[in-house]
Amino acid sequence: MFFCKEIVISANTQGKDKVFLILALIFVAVFFCLVLAGIVFFALNPIAGNSIIERVYSSDNINIIYIFDRNAGAKTGYSTQVSIIRTNRKFGNSIGNTFVCDDDHGKVKDLNSIGGPNIKAIWISNNNIVIYYPKMTRIYKKKNIIGSIRIEYEKESK
Repeated sequence: MFFCKEIVISANTQGKDKVFLILALIFVAVFFCLVLAGIVFFALNPIAGNSIIERVYSSDNINIIYIFDRNAGAKTGYSTQVSIIRTNRKFGNSIGNTFVCDDDHGKVKDLNSIGGPNIKAIWISNNNIVIYYPKMTRIYKKKNIIGSIRIEYEKESK
């Protein structure tokens, strides 16, 4: 938390000292405003971005599977992710709620058009899906249930 102490300029302070003190206070105020503006800018404009590869609707059109790649900046590779959400909800810029993986530094050879592991998802019924992923895929998140939807996984042998 930022605390300010009251600064009192005494009557004995010379003119140059007063000018220096005023300039120092202005500098601190401007610096504080720039830091605050930077925090607000990065909070409202996240660096990571999602690129949708495929949308797969359930047969009753209540839910949708989003398969997408997420790029989190220059020092990280792409990760392929899966989210299951209601069709009346907006697909945002957040991480996948179901499955998150990457190519483990190039070990995966079956890649999608953007460069991440080639993930496929199939609705078996309105409450069951199967997600297929290539061998050598490094997995960070693998949920088995999202709401009332059960998820099974199959590693492909390619």
